[in-house]
Amino acid sequence: MRRLGNSRGEGRIGLLISLALLLAGAYTAYVLIPIKVKTYEFYDAMRSEARFGAVRKRDNVVHDRLMKKARQLKIPLKGENLEIKRDGGQYVVIAHYTIPVDLAVYKTEWVYHEKATAPLF
Repeated sequence: MRRLGNSRGEGRIGLLISLALLLAGAYTAYVLIPIKVKTYEFYDAMRSEARFGAVRKRDNVVHDRLMKKARQLKIPLKGENLEIKRDGGQYVVIAHYTIPVDLAVYKTEWVYHEKATAPLF
């Protein structure tokens, strides 16, 4: 049998690299998943308001409710980037916003252009 002379501790480097990759993936998920959840929740609110907004008389009520929801979810939505209109038998809610994403070593922005429609009765 052949003896391996200086092989002690060489498996530790692979373990450390694997742990670093695992921690990087966990941190990325920790940062990105809450952003996706709150944008899906806001889109759900847009769809709901579009459905019920079609029977409301005033569009500013829907606008105010959606702006309140955006503030609650900490979505950086400006009032002028939220458009509500009645168009061709459809009630349309459109929102444009950008969420900054900071992953410590990489910074980017996620741009959202959400559109929810519902039929007018």
